This record gives sequence, C-alpha cells and structure tokens, in this order.
Amino acid sequence: MAECKPSEKSPTEEVDLTSISSILSIILGLFRSIQKPAQTIPPPLALIGNKLKPGMSARNLTARTLSRLESEYGIPVGDVFSDGPNRLVATIKTDHEELVSMIQTEASVYGSLDPGSIQITGTGTAGPIPVVIQGSNINIPSFKAGIQ
Repeated sequence: MAECKPSEKSPTEEVDLTSISSILSIILGLFRSIQKPAQTIPPPLALIGNKLKPGMSARNLTARTLSRLESEYGIPVGDVFSDGPNRLVATIKTDHEELVSMIQTEASVYGSLDPGSIQITGTGTAGPIPVVIQGSNINIPSFKAGIQ
C-alpha cells in the first residue's frame, strides 16, 4: 500500500489527541474543507428572503455602528459634558444618512437572465385539432431594478 503524502490541508504541527481543543480543531477543519459556498440562491428562497428584509435605515445603521465602536473598541459615543454633543456621533450619523439616501435614490442594480431560463408553454386549438406549444428565451434579457 502506498504511503499517504501530505497535502496543503494536512496539519503542519504535531497533533495532540489528548487535548479536546485539538480534537475539535481537527473535526472543524474537516468540515471546513468540504464546505462550498452556494453558487446561486433558489428563486423561492430569494422571494421569501426579500419580503422579510425591512429595508435600509440610516438610524439603525448609525446605532449599530456606534454600538460596535463602544463595545469592541472602547470609543465613547455619548455626549461629552465639557465639549457638548459628541462630534464623532454627529459625523457618523451624517455620513450614514447621506450614504443610505444615495443608495436609495441614485443606486442602480443591473441583472440578466440566462438563455433558456424563461420557459413558455401554451395550449389551444386550431379548429378541432388541439395545439400545444413550448419554447424558451434564446437571447439574454437584461433588467434594471431599484434598491429599497
């Protein structure tokens, strides 16, 4: 039997099988090596997901940013008593308001459909003879959409 050759995914350091954290990292490494990102989102899932999204809000974006600045980086975001209102908060709020406004009023989304992605089926009659037609798009239609 041929010897196993190490690959780039092989562990480079010595593995300690008596440590639970070492065993867990090996198991997690196995799962990471077989994970592949989704190439496309199924259309029904995209429809459901889009209806659940609340839309962009400058106020919520500002609140999340300020919360992270305070919790993760220790930057004070409240009013500074000696200087009055916090200028960092005002700067971030103004920036987010302009960003969200520009995305909602000026941004464009372009898309296209693959040939054959639109299926057509029709039925009818030609006198006493039933007629069934089937077809699909052969060109690449494109579209422009807005952002909420």
